[in-house]
Amino acid sequence: MVGNQLGTSLYTLPASVANAAGPLGVVAWLVAALGFYLLAEVYAELGPRFPRTGGPYVFADIAFGRFIGFQTAWAHWLSVWVGNVAIVTGVVAYLGFFVPAIDQVPWVRFAVAQGLLWGSCWLNVRGVRESGRVQLVLLLLNVVPFVLLVLALRAFDAHNFVPFAPKGPAGLGAGVVLLVWAFSGVESATVTAGEVEGDDALIRRGTRIGFALAAAMYILAAVVVTGVLPAAEIGATARPLSLVVERALGPWGGTTIAVLGVVTAFACLNGWTLLLGRAAFSAAQDGVFPDAFAHVHPRHGTPARGLVIGTALASLGLFTYFSHSLLQAFDKLVLLANFGILLVYLTSGAATVRLSWMPGRVSPEPVRRRLVVVGAAATLFVAWAIANVGLETLGWGSLVVVLGVPIYILKTRAR
Repeated sequence: MVGNQLGTSLYTLPASVANAAGPLGVVAWLVAALGFYLLAEVYAELGPRFPRTGGPYVFADIAFGRFIGFQTAWAHWLSVWVGNVAIVTGVVAYLGFFVPAIDQVPWVRFAVAQGLLWGSCWLNVRGVRESGRVQLVLLLLNVVPFVLLVLALRAFDAHNFVPFAPKGPAGLGAGVVLLVWAFSGVESATVTAGEVEGDDALIRRGTRIGFALAAAMYILAAVVVTGVLPAAEIGATARPLSLVVERALGPWGGTTIAVLGVVTAFACLNGWTLLLGRAAFSAAQDGVFPDAFAHVHPRHGTPARGLVIGTALASLGLFTYFSHSLLQAFDKLVLLANFGILLVYLTSGAATVRLSWMPGRVSPEPVRRRLVVVGAAATLFVAWAIANVGLETLGWGSLVVVLGVPIYILKTRAR
């Protein structure tokens, strides 16, 4: 949960949001955290009640039927593999801080990114346990940037919050939309539910605790970046956390943050690769997604073919490093993927309301009533976020539904 949400976003998005909204961006972080808290509650409650691998697909399938379930799995899977291209690009960007050739030579950047993608795939094919051990070690290191950010508050200057909303109230909506990428992954514990050993309540606790830790880290970073750096400097840097800590504590602090940026970004790639093999797993088992995604490795017990297929597609996406026209095409694909994850969250919120009214699905009565309210509020928040993504994203995002229809038709006819 923590690794899938922090990743590269922790080290880059505070500057992007500050550019979009100015100091009002801190409020955008709070609004986004509140909205995703509602979604975290959705997944914390539904995950233990329907503990099957696939998470959002499972909830949509039970609540609305196979077609909506398929569309949810399709949008989720697409968002994950496209997101992995963006995540590994962030890892490579931070590595360029130490090895200039990575920034300067496209073939070096391409080779390093490929190695990271396939290395993460190999690790996840070997099993959830191995991937989890690596994740635990990497994420424990996030204690260090937390401490450094707290220490950097000594350089805080309240004058940097004036003017508070230089781009007007519209900056708030723009900032929240940017933060969809930051909090994506809030569904992570439910996606691997079929592989959880022990009490199903682990899914509930993992979702709530993981979200709380990630949200606290994000809000701290937003406050520190906005309070320590003038607006002009925030807009000129791609590594805001490094600059902030360097300004407050000296060059060693900036270098430390850069190292931890690589570590955290790889942890994010590792966690999202874990989701990659499971986003469509149950849909394939149910016969509405290609059969290869339901195949389980005979030795390791992981959806190895799904992992390899998704990683191969992400690998092709890295060829955009060599062509401006391909890069532009990939930018459109990212818009499509961002809309796709919003579609997943919209469906999950609506499914919560629907499942709460279905006889025997949610009990006791006080929990059912609370889930109706939480699900409805989460649905409204995601609908508001979708309304603020812009016409271009809405146009490209409509392809999420259209592109999946032929696959659904072919699979259901075959079944």
